[in-house]
Amino acid sequence: TKRLEAFLALYVQNYAPFHRTSTNELIYYLKNPTKGREIRYFGLSHDGEPCGFASLMYYPERHLGIFDFIVISPNRRGYGAFFAFTNLIADFLESSEFKLDYVACEVTLKDMPISRNLRPLTLIKLLRLIGFKRARIDYCAPDPSISKSAEDCAACLMVVTFPERTSMASSEFTDVVNCIFEQHYLDWYKATMSDPEFAKYEKSVQNALAEIKRDASIIKDIPLNGITGLEAELNTKPDIAQGAYATYGVLGTSLTLAIGAIQFPEVTFYAIAAILILLLLLLISKTKRSRLFFDSMKNYVVGKFG
Repeated sequence: TKRLEAFLALYVQNYAPFHRTSTNELIYYLKNPTKGREIRYFGLSHDGEPCGFASLMYYPERHLGIFDFIVISPNRRGYGAFFAFTNLIADFLESSEFKLDYVACEVTLKDMPISRNLRPLTLIKLLRLIGFKRARIDYCAPDPSISKSAEDCAACLMVVTFPERTSMASSEFTDVVNCIFEQHYLDWYKATMSDPEFAKYEKSVQNALAEIKRDASIIKDIPLNGITGLEAELNTKPDIAQGAYATYGVLGTSLTLAIGAIQFPEVTFYAIAAILILLLLLLISKTKRSRLFFDSMKNYVVGKFG
């Protein structure tokens, strides 16, 4: 119990309050499982100290796993904790009894930090590096704040499909969203809200669901991946966390070059020349700067989600 409390404290300290799930609710459902939903909480430690916490909800009827949140302590982000954590979770899922056709998570698009010093676009890019793809359709994450403002719940639905695909049929996508809205959200809050509060919330959720279904019926096949336009839509600002992850990637490359210079000096010379050319391209073009960085990171970090 004390160990769980330490990880819950990490969650509260580093996750934005406007979309945070109550810790009382997290404990309640851990003790009182709901039929049709299994819960797994993951904790990451470094030298015995909690530095990461994640929540996975599994819906066996749909073979769907939903990551409700993932939090990394800011002082550990520069050491690759995100990639280490997701890799450990992937190892667990591969060796468990879970039968997964989909893994999903939502990233709210309101331009406010989701967790300390971590903005939405950065998290979306990180999720893409480990295999998640954005469903290219207007979406909202229907947490309780939807009763006040649906616009504040605008989100990206990030999905991993097994096997990996570049699109989902409209009917298939609708089935996944139905599960998210009805089992993941409505069933959760039905037990924790008062009747009048839940009635208002349910109406807002059903309205949002109807709108997503209407859009999906028009699109037919929902493309997966791409974040074109999100930068402008979010009017993003520089993110401290981006520098930390960039440092992690550069550090790994620097160590590789240092070792290579000792063992294979000629090969290392050509490698350094190639890197200098890439750096020149990065300085010349903003588009290449973004594309080259994240494409190289994707190749550098081998995720197991897709």
